[in-house]
Amino acid sequence: MLFRFQKCAALVALAIGGAAGGCDPTFPEVVPPQAPNSAPEYIVVEYSSGLPDAAAPAAAVERSPSFADARRRARSAAIRPPDGCLDDSTPTVSLRDTCKVWVRELEAGLLDEGLQVVPWAPLVERERSKHLAPPAAAADAGADLVFLLDRLDLSDVTDPLGGERYRYFEADAQGMTRGARFIEPSARASLEGTIARLVGEMRAPGAIMALTSSVEGRAVLSSSGETIWRYRRTFTQRVGGRTGMRFLFGHYGSDPWIPVAPTGPVPLESSEAIRAERALQWLAAGRGPVGMPPFAAERLDLVHESAVDFSHAFRAMQ
Repeated sequence: MLFRFQKCAALVALAIGGAAGGCDPTFPEVVPPQAPNSAPEYIVVEYSSGLPDAAAPAAAVERSPSFADARRRARSAAIRPPDGCLDDSTPTVSLRDTCKVWVRELEAGLLDEGLQVVPWAPLVERERSKHLAPPAAAADAGADLVFLLDRLDLSDVTDPLGGERYRYFEADAQGMTRGARFIEPSARASLEGTIARLVGEMRAPGAIMALTSSVEGRAVLSSSGETIWRYRRTFTQRVGGRTGMRFLFGHYGSDPWIPVAPTGPVPLESSEAIRAERALQWLAAGRGPVGMPPFAAERLDLVHESAVDFSHAFRAMQ
């Protein structure tokens, strides 16, 4: 009975949404034993890296002694985008493309909290034409509050996020798992070294590993210019399928474990798949423009989630 290796000992890694299979010319061809003395054994090694799935971090929020009363009295509010969001290359007041979705979602969040929203553009126009500070411009536009945003940012993370994790499972030749499997430390070192090398070869230079959103701002009374509330939050979220993969290995007896190409895919379920599906549904509902950069749905979903957290944090009394 020959060991069921294929000629090319390909690694098998099914990333979320697609498989990375086939023959890898950089990996040596397997020479199976001619007369094995034992039946072959198989294991699946589940590899993940970067940030583990976890609850989104709470924002850092500060409230003034007058916050509760002022919040109850407020009926209308305006968003003042950061100066870096304003596009001065056009004759009219406009936003850079990177900020349009942010401002739209933040204004929608305030509407959901029961506040009448004064559009941002008339606010900035009053600042410029009447030489007013933002709180005075907000008062002139009829807003009780103005949210002065110091930072709105959505950036790519291309560096590996670290934190490699490995889990071992009993498996069959097709990669179907049957529970956890203990592997001796010496064998684990060899397996993990092989996986780390192959993952590094697969990962494209500059590949996006995660997205980071950052929001910083404060709520100011338009009548007095008093700051009654401050907000700061940064959230990094994994994206894509290269952060979670499964590899099938096999061996005879005490022989070293060798990567095997199975006859079927080895799926890795992850909250990333659920998140991506939810984000794509949200995108299909018309919340975002066409022609967005990579991970467009995830970007829109993260902006939306960040805006919701901002408005909910303002609603909270403590």
